[in-house]
Amino acid sequence: MSLFQIILPVIVGISLGLIGGGGTALAVPVLVYFFDQDPKSAIGMSLGIVCVVSLAGSISHWRQHNVRLESAAFFTPFTMLGAFIGAKVATLPFITSSVQLFLFSITILSASLVMIFKKSKEEILALNSSLDETDAFQDSHPRPNSNTHTHSHPNSNPNSNSDQQNISISIQMLLTFAILGLFVGILTGLVGVGGGFLIVPTLVYLGKVPIRQAIGTSLVVIFFNSFSGFLGYLGKVEMDWFVIILFTLLSLVGVVIGSHFSNRMPKKFLQKIFGIFLFGVGLWILWKELV
Repeated sequence: MSLFQIILPVIVGISLGLIGGGGTALAVPVLVYFFDQDPKSAIGMSLGIVCVVSLAGSISHWRQHNVRLESAAFFTPFTMLGAFIGAKVATLPFITSSVQLFLFSITILSASLVMIFKKSKEEILALNSSLDETDAFQDSHPRPNSNTHTHSHPNSNPNSNSDQQNISISIQMLLTFAILGLFVGILTGLVGVGGGFLIVPTLVYLGKVPIRQAIGTSLVVIFFNSFSGFLGYLGKVEMDWFVIILFTLLSLVGVVIGSHFSNRMPKKFLQKIFGIFLFGVGLWILWKELV
């Protein structure tokens, strides 16, 4: 056994525990190029590995009060459905290993760009704050020609419009979670990417979940997501169970380390550094498959 076969699975676990994603994006190429696994088998095996590792990571984050089960409940049913569908599609004859690796490289290249260039929650909050201040100024300084007298119907309810708006926002949020959940799930089943790079920012910006809780919550979603995808591959591709067990044990060491330091490390910096690293991995896989 080489040193890389020991260190790289630990890094996979650290990634999951630290930033709530990136595990399967690293596990697949490690299994293919360092453990000599067939790409189709590697994707199925990685889902089983990440399933166990993300469960351990979510338990660790749960103990630190960094998991919101109600937020995970929005994603989980849709990601599980999508992952099972994606896995079944991946086992069709025309989806070859080369096609899967090509799609995988394009997916992680896209994921890396999201990690590198997306705005932080603080930047979004600052923008919203400035917009709120502008609206408040306009409300306190009405236009000279505006009609300042309002006429209300005696039977009108001033809260009815806000209630209808809240209902529409909730429906829109649910639809967004459903669409993103299905998309993330299909990606998981088809190319073996857990989708943490989409789940975490969605929880932060759409679900208004603090970043540390979004990381812990994403691990819960990834657990169910990966489990469903793994079931879709089980019995359809050959799996090296010795490698699965060894890889899982080493990754569990990493996820404990990553979860321990999750509350102590700057997330924005780590996310961008990991995004740059992931971009390099994506280019390397693309070059290996095309050249």
